[in-house]
Amino acid sequence: MMEDVEVVVTGYGPFRDLQENASFKIVSGLPDRIERYGERIRLRKYQSPIPVAYSAVLPLVPRLYRMYPKVEYFVHVGVAGEDVEYRVETRARKGPYEAKDVDGRYFKPPQTKEWAELPKEVHTSINVDRIVKALQHQKNLKIYVSDDAGLYLCEFIFYNSLVHSQRLSRDGRHVKGIFFHVPSGCSADLIRQGQDLLLQVIEEMVRLERRDKKTGKSSGARL
Repeated sequence: MMEDVEVVVTGYGPFRDLQENASFKIVSGLPDRIERYGERIRLRKYQSPIPVAYSAVLPLVPRLYRMYPKVEYFVHVGVAGEDVEYRVETRARKGPYEAKDVDGRYFKPPQTKEWAELPKEVHTSINVDRIVKALQHQKNLKIYVSDDAGLYLCEFIFYNSLVHSQRLSRDGRHVKGIFFHVPSGCSADLIRQGQDLLLQVIEEMVRLERRDKKTGKSSGARL
């Protein structure tokens, strides 16, 4: 029997002048399972909007992978302004994170040897160019590859997931993933479009990764 490929998907909660965060509305409305290209994909939707706070994200990332021990991929979702465009991020930086979070706090890096030794930036090894190219044929759809996730909570969770995936790989568990930026608008049409596109991104990611695995190509977070 074919096993499900598990993907954890997260969205953020309100912040600044956004009383509703489109990222969580998109994620929470996704189906539990999708099947395409001969792959059965189980979506592990994190059931609560993640607070837009540094102190919430740091402990959440390792907890996610304990909660879902069979997850192979992650897709974090966040908003990136009012323009109706979508971006798949490729790079995450250690900092500097100089904007206050919803608690009015700045990020204070942990004073630990482990944090000090983390790389200044990491890159997903997911071939984002191929994913985006496969979707850009759709009429009137603006989707791009990006290497600037904004140095706020979106990039912060992406960075922490990528470096945590490196830790997991040392124990023989391989998790990889991306960050997906969506418009901040919460109209029914925009939420539906975001859900449709997110599903396509996930499907393409899994399809291409599984194909690469069959042909022996390696993957993981890159420095």
